[in-house]
Amino acid sequence: MFSKTQSYRTGPMRQVLCFLLIVSLIILPHQTYALMTPPDNLKTHAAFITIDAYSGKILMGENYDKRIYPASTTKLMTAMVMLDEIKKKDSLSQSTVVTVKQTVLDHVDKGLANYGLKAGQQYTINMLFHMMLMSSYGDATYVLADKIFGSNNDCIKAMNKKVSSMGLSDTHFDNIVGLDIGSGYNNIYSTAHDMVKIVKKAMGYTTVSSIAKKATYSIKQSDGTKGKVIESSNHLYSTVSYDHDSYTVIGTKTGTTSAAGFVFAGTAEDSHGHRIINFFQNGQKISFCCSP
Repeated sequence: MFSKTQSYRTGPMRQVLCFLLIVSLIILPHQTYALMTPPDNLKTHAAFITIDAYSGKILMGENYDKRIYPASTTKLMTAMVMLDEIKKKDSLSQSTVVTVKQTVLDHVDKGLANYGLKAGQQYTINMLFHMMLMSSYGDATYVLADKIFGSNNDCIKAMNKKVSSMGLSDTHFDNIVGLDIGSGYNNIYSTAHDMVKIVKKAMGYTTVSSIAKKATYSIKQSDGTKGKVIESSNHLYSTVSYDHDSYTVIGTKTGTTSAAGFVFAGTAEDSHGHRIINFFQNGQKISFCCSP
């Protein structure tokens, strides 16, 4: 049996460490990436970290305490506080039907990826969570915040309260979707080290972990009217091949902004149940092409 305290330098989990670094670079389709060892410099890697999911021990990393923009991996914290709030309210559950309001859609920030929600449409909270976490749709995130908290501001307050309760002194959010300085949000920041702790916490929520495992999902309104089939933004499911018999990679969340570059959070587990978590932010939107 592969012990949870066994060294990562050899064996299947060493392969996973290397693979997650490869996967960290595969954020958008039609690009070729390869990286089998930690980067020698940070010209194209602003920050990365890999930890043991059980102990939190740092296995490898660079600049993981440097402040970064988390982009849409922010939505992991957004999802957690939303799920916490749902538990507090008898009137809310995953099956609660939400009617999309035009007043909410009118305030969705420009430049976000959106599902294309229309006023009057009705979806369950669970359906909206799929939109938010799989495809990172901003309109779904705003609709959820309005239904669960009543406003974006109350959701943001809950996010920063949870940040404080987790002891994450280098993280602060000023919006619920992960926009940053390029969109006029000047008080959002984190570190790779803080974010990997957020990933670890988020993956303990059944809703988050179950959605993270899905490659595609068929959206439908509460009356059964079919909508789009959405795809996960994690191209583990469409671009990358690896030895599934040795380990399984779960793409937890991705994100990208002009200031953040490409951001990736991933979880992997080998055949013995040993799990690691990776967070990567490259700081610039560029293509990589290297030999494995």
